[in-house]
Amino acid sequence: MREAIFKGLATLAIVVSCTENIDFSSEFEKKVTVNLILENKDIQELSLCYNAEPGSFRYESIPEADVRLYDGENEVGKFIHAIRHTWKLDYTPIAGHTYRLSVKVPGHKEITAETTMPVNVKVKRVQDKQTSTDYHKSFSQNAPASPYWIFVMIRSSTKPIWTKDIVEIEPDDNIANSIGSDHVAMDNFNADDFLMFTDLIQKTGESFSHDGYLRIGETDKNLEYPITFFIESWLRNAIVVFRTSSEEYDKYLKSSIIKANAYIAEDDPTAYFEENVIYSNIKGGLGIFAACSDTLIARSYIIDD
Repeated sequence: MREAIFKGLATLAIVVSCTENIDFSSEFEKKVTVNLILENKDIQELSLCYNAEPGSFRYESIPEADVRLYDGENEVGKFIHAIRHTWKLDYTPIAGHTYRLSVKVPGHKEITAETTMPVNVKVKRVQDKQTSTDYHKSFSQNAPASPYWIFVMIRSSTKPIWTKDIVEIEPDDNIANSIGSDHVAMDNFNADDFLMFTDLIQKTGESFSHDGYLRIGETDKNLEYPITFFIESWLRNAIVVFRTSSEEYDKYLKSSIIKANAYIAEDDPTAYFEENVIYSNIKGGLGIFAACSDTLIARSYIIDD
């Protein structure tokens, strides 16, 4: 179950379902739900539907709507209905620009939200033959950055990645369940209380295990650059993803992971009832409008250090 949750979160920017917070009240209110994560790619996908009653997973599509994206006050395009909940727009967001989403559904008030496209983190691999293994690689961050996330997507050995490949995350890639690091700005909100690779390999790791993701907090000009750090995970025939996030995406992903962990905390039933609310910035409806931008570093099928 944990693996399924984390894989779903990893592909959040690719396919966003019509999700909402659990409502334990007896009165159900039908609301428009819109989810859009802007990405650094040439086609943006939006999910639009009505929310479902508690306990139901059937979401009613909304085939008629006026959905537009604005860069400041300038309209950049109108989303076209593709299939079921999915709407598409041919557009590549510009880093640093603030975008506004407008959704007009007949019979409902206009839905609006804003987000800013983040700038990619400046990060690269550091060659270190003395410490580099299939489980341990070094990297450097070369400039200040807003909060970003790190996770590893593992590819099947039947589809080898070579060092010079230009890679993209594919649907059958699997997120590594555990990841660790010694980055100076690491947020340990999802850290376990044991070191990486405990009971898995002969040598225990050097960092504490985190569930699926590392969150790196904002790094400012007061730090000394480059920041050199290592990542521990399964790093052979894999893709290390460095995902910068808008403020909205950062809050949404962190709150989603906290809530997901609450539901799988079988030894603590009170976790189900804590105020683990998933962040939303949609005005007039449900959902999320946010932005993220990925830097992908491929790790070869062979040891390439």
